Amino acid sequence: MTKNKISFPLLVVIAGFLMFNQIPSYASTATIQWVAKEGVQVNGNNLKKIASTGWGNAGAVSNKAFNGDGGVSFTANETNTFRMIGLSKFGSADSNYLTIDYAIYPTANGILLIYENGNYIGTFGTYASGDTFKVERKGADIKYYRNANLIYTSATLTQVPLVADAALYSYNSTLNNVVFVTKANTEFTENHEITWKDLVGVSVGVNNTLIKTATTGWANAGSASTKTIDADGGVYILLQQRLQPIEC
Repeated sequence: MTKNKISFPLLVVIAGFLMFNQIPSYASTATIQWVAKEGVQVNGNNLKKIASTGWGNAGAVSNKAFNGDGGVSFTANETNTFRMIGLSKFGSADSNYLTIDYAIYPTANGILLIYENGNYIGTFGTYASGDTFKVERKGADIKYYRNANLIYTSATLTQVPLVADAALYSYNSTLNNVVFVTKANTEFTENHEITWKDLVGVSVGVNNTLIKTATTGWANAGSASTKTIDADGGVYILLQQRLQPIEC
């Protein structure tokens, strides 16, 4: 049987983000554009928490994922708040620190920690206001730096696309001068938040979430994206609930 090749534009009808591959001509650093923003204020390269103190209600994810070598760099302005930032696998990030695969954690008592996938890795001394940090992939290794000095190399290897991922705990906590650090020819996958149309039986909530408002059942709730994909691309979603068996 011969497979039909689809050549016409496709319309995304599942919640998530549109993805387009591109190879931008970046210098060694590049400003990050944030998506999935929750409980934070973005001002240029700076993130500030405006939600109440607590984990899981404030964070953001970069709209680009990089392949190959590269990382995320930032400056710690204050030493009396809790916040994390680092790198996560493409499609797995949200506002909670538990989903940051490789995170630098400047704490409220001036102590510097490293966490991976929500797990404590170790304590790496103290830090001061104005210190700069970087979480970077070189080859398959993840390396952590303070003021350009290597402080830890992860035992976990990764070669998948990575995004910048931030989670903030303390009210008014900040992450400053946040930028990508990559080679000029680094290949990126770009994410675009979806704008929805033709909403039936659903509402759009925080983090571009589709929430069903109609009664349980198929064919009474859905939506579609306003934009189509006419080149390489796709859609990814973050599941917030356990899937239930489909009743046929």
